Formats: sequence, structure tokens, C-alpha cells
Amino acid sequence: MPITKVALAGASGQLGAAVLTQLLAAGFQVTALTRAAGRVQARPGVTEVVVDFGDRAALAAALVGHHAVVATTSGQAAAAQILLADAAADAGVTRFVPSEFGSDLDDPESRSLPVYADKIKVREHLAGLAASGALSYSILINNAFLDWGLQHKFLLDPVAHSATLWDGGDDPISFTSLPAVGRAVVGILQHPDETKNRVVRVQEVAVSFKELVAVAKEVTPGKEWTVVEKSTKEAAAKSFEALGKGVFEGWVWVGFIYRAAFRPGAGHLAKNDNELVGVKELSREELKAIVLETFRGIPGA
Repeated sequence: MPITKVALAGASGQLGAAVLTQLLAAGFQVTALTRAAGRVQARPGVTEVVVDFGDRAALAAALVGHHAVVATTSGQAAAAQILLADAAADAGVTRFVPSEFGSDLDDPESRSLPVYADKIKVREHLAGLAASGALSYSILINNAFLDWGLQHKFLLDPVAHSATLWDGGDDPISFTSLPAVGRAVVGILQHPDETKNRVVRVQEVAVSFKELVAVAKEVTPGKEWTVVEKSTKEAAAKSFEALGKGVFEGWVWVGFIYRAAFRPGAGHLAKNDNELVGVKELSREELKAIVLETFRGIPGA
């Protein structure tokens, strides 16, 4: 049976909005699950339904008649995603796409990092549901977000014009924009058999940090950039040390993400499913255009 009706959790967030746009463009009928009314802009093809994400029975009732559930909520909220998956199974939903969207957790070191503990719990729960025949799943991996990473100074700082070359900055790293992630979700749902109960990997571009910085310099003529080198191993070590002292601030978790996303080898999705799910790799000029467009939307960049 083809997947045509999709429930989307987290549609009001930045990633969720991008996924919603792509689902609607592909002709899916979408139900946006929200905690409060008015979180999603009204448009043809989407219905907003207010739900209690802590009530399994109520969630199941809202999901009856849907073929798939896509979660773009916080990947650290394991309990909420597990409950949503259970409710989806109760309702007869056939496919669940969890909120993973990031580093490849089939890499042993990345999988062991504390920041991903909740995502591993969700993976293991989905595997159990699949083994019992209750539900199938697809896990989408895209490594680092391109546009979001620039906007939030995760990749470099377009306002201060500063950048970090992680682990030398010479190795290719996979980057994917939010719209491309949305297109990959569409591709998964359009190819349910080929993407059933497995990890789907995509990358929109694979470039080194040195090359990314070079592109940033090209779109900011006349600006002086400060570039430093840092080690992802040292960043993760500082995060482990902080956790051992009971420090749980945001930078602690980010240090682990740097290690998983930017470590040579681990951050490059050379073997991917781009062709299957319809993700086109960018040329350098197309990458430059996205960087320029993103910078133009950042005050002070």
C-alpha cells in the first residue's frame, strides 16, 4: 500500500517546517501534530491537530488512518518519541521516521557518546517494534545541517567572521540543507520497501572545512576572517571531564557532536542513498549560492 497520509510531529520547528513544505510539494496529505492551536500556518494539504504527547491513547486516536509518522521533535526526548511510536503502532501506522537527522550512529565511537543516548534508546525500541511486526521504521542520517549550521554558528560564525578547522580541516565532511532533508524524507516515504527497517544516508555536499571557509570568504569580500585549528578529540575530552564534574551546559553536549560530525571518516557519508531518495549533490557554485543566501538572512553577516 502506498504511503499517502502522513502525521508530522514538530512541524512548527525549523526542520519540521522544511519537511512539511517538501511533503506538501510532493502531494502528501499531512496532519501536523501540535501541542497548541495556531502553531502551523494554514495551507492546502495540511490539517493541524492538537494532541497531548503524553497520552498514548489520545495519540493513537489521532493517528488512526495514517500510513506514516515523521518526528522532527527534539532527538533528546526519547520517552516522548517512544510513546509516539507505540501510539503509531496501536493505530496501525506502518512506517515511523524518528527524529535522528544527524551523525551516523552506526559508527561505534559516535554511538557511545552521551549526547546520543536518547537516540539509541529510540533506535532500539523501534527495532523491537519492527521485530514484532508492529511497525516498520526508517532512520535518516544527514550528518551536519548546512543552512541551519551557518545560521546558528555551528559550522562557522558569519557575524564575527571566524571559523574553526576541526582536526586540520582537510577531510571531507557531509553537509545537507533543511530542504534537502525534507526531500529525503519524501524519498523514504515514496520508496517504503527499499527503505524499510534500515538507515538511509544522504549528503547534499561533501567538502572540507578549509573549502567551506574558502567559500565563506568568497561571499564576504573585504572581510577579514579569523581561522583557528581545534581537535574534536580534545573537545570531546573536555565534555567528558565536564560531565564528570556534574556540568550539563549546552557546550558540553556540543563538544560531543563536534566529535561525531567532524571527525575524519565519521563525518563523511561517502556511501549514501542520494539516488534512491532523490537528493542531488551540489556543485561548488550551488554550495556558494546557498552560503550567500544564508548569510544574507543573518543580521550582521
